[in-house]
Amino acid sequence: MHRFIICGLVLLTAWASPLRATVLIPTIESWGINGSGSQVYLPGSSISISVSVSATRTDPANNNSQVVNIYVSKVNNSIISPAAKIGMVTCSIPGGNIGGGPVVTQPFTLPTTFGGTSFTAGTYYIVFSAVGSAGSSVESSSFTIGVPDISLQSPGGTNLTNGSSTVSFGDTAVGQKLSVDFVIQNPGSGSLTNINPTLSGANAADFSFTSLPATSLTPGSTTSFRVQFSPSAAGVRSASLSIGSSVTGSKNPFVVALSGTGDASPTATTEVATNVTDTSAVLNGTVNANGTATTTSFEYGATSSYGSSISSVPSSVTGTTATAVAATLTGLTPNTVLHYRVDAASNGGMVSGTDQVLTTLPGTTDVPTLSEWGMVALTVLMLLAGSSRLFWPVKNQ
Repeated sequence: MHRFIICGLVLLTAWASPLRATVLIPTIESWGINGSGSQVYLPGSSISISVSVSATRTDPANNNSQVVNIYVSKVNNSIISPAAKIGMVTCSIPGGNIGGGPVVTQPFTLPTTFGGTSFTAGTYYIVFSAVGSAGSSVESSSFTIGVPDISLQSPGGTNLTNGSSTVSFGDTAVGQKLSVDFVIQNPGSGSLTNINPTLSGANAADFSFTSLPATSLTPGSTTSFRVQFSPSAAGVRSASLSIGSSVTGSKNPFVVALSGTGDASPTATTEVATNVTDTSAVLNGTVNANGTATTTSFEYGATSSYGSSISSVPSSVTGTTATAVAATLTGLTPNTVLHYRVDAASNGGMVSGTDQVLTTLPGTTDVPTLSEWGMVALTVLMLLAGSSRLFWPVKNQ
């Protein structure tokens, strides 16, 4: 609670004949707040008012004290109904004063409500009513009630609604982090103080502050803070962000819901290849998406460093059970060792199955056909026949 000092000088001067009573004419000479001249107050502020009354006595025997009523009003009028007065106090100025009278300090607390409702921003009056033997004189000075307010914005300058807005952090893998920046503004006419954001709710431990706002804001100014989301488990995670402050009413605290989704990483298993020939093979595996859409593929190559990849069929899987995936390789080299594994990638991360090895079949040797064997036999016979002419003796007939 702020304490403001209002210095008011009520100079009371009476002009009277020896047969007339003392007349009080109060006058406010000057006043200010903490010597700064500012005239902006907060409801509930404790104020100290100094009042000085002086008069010229027409009757030397008249040594009565003088009464000064002090109150706050929305009306600047000498005739003010009781309903228009706020927190009236009375101070008594000792009598016997000639010229400048003694100074009386009167504590005064601005109430937080007026007519049963909260103060609203606007112009009010501190009224001094000096009561004298000839009647009352009234003097007043205006001041401003400054009422703070609070608004909250999410990224992009979207104004959030107290009690109904939800800010989504999106999806991220379990253990990973996402952050959102918030901006607090004071659109009111009084200083906003005691700013204190807190987190609560079912999964509050998954949300944390990585930076905090300023604890006070002057009218029209802003401050920012950051909340980080790091899911500890898969699924939707939720919490509540509450911002306490000096605002009165339903905006204290200012509350918005927070939400984010933790994505579990998929699982992948590399299976034995099938339909292996000298130039082709079918690569096999299974993938469990664990509830998050997952893309699948195979890596393969001459070593476990692989170097080549191919999309699988199907190329994307969902759900929470193992799904068979496969890919067909063609154009392979006969009698060659090939390493391969299945890959799975989602918002929950990327995983790979274990390395597997296959060997293509040896290449086939050409086998002569029957007709080709016949030609070979004929050629051999002809060669043998020619040789017999060369080496075998021929009988004379």
